Amino acid sequence: MKIVAIKEKIKRTGIFIPVRLHLVLLIVALAWSAKWLRENNALPETARTAIINLFITVTFWFALAILIVSFLSAFIPWMLFLLNKKNNRSSLKIKVAERDNKPNDNQLVQIEIANVMKPLFGYVRLRLFYDGQNISPKFSPVPAETKK
Repeated sequence: MKIVAIKEKIKRTGIFIPVRLHLVLLIVALAWSAKWLRENNALPETARTAIINLFITVTFWFALAILIVSFLSAFIPWMLFLLNKKNNRSSLKIKVAERDNKPNDNQLVQIEIANVMKPLFGYVRLRLFYDGQNISPKFSPVPAETKK
């Protein structure tokens, strides 16, 4: 298999993974900094060290709780999307407006998507597959109506 084909396959399968590289780097940085702070306490077994260790523990659990809630708020809509995709419940409608014959005129496209849930702390980003091999750049859909 050629490198270009492998890169394209990774790109296509990476679209359906809810975890991004930023999350992995954040977890590694938090673990490394907590380990470094615990090892580099200047005065072992003092009140200062106990307070620093308590602060590190509280911060770690607070950050972990926020990450778990954020991950679940993205994971649940992702699983619902995969179930809807598997059962053919989600739909996509594309409407193309008429185009003027001006040379620099952009083509207007309206996309309607049904059965897609927005994550609590996130947003929905889409890509379109077309021609059997091409992938559009990521874009955010704009809601047709504002909720009151």
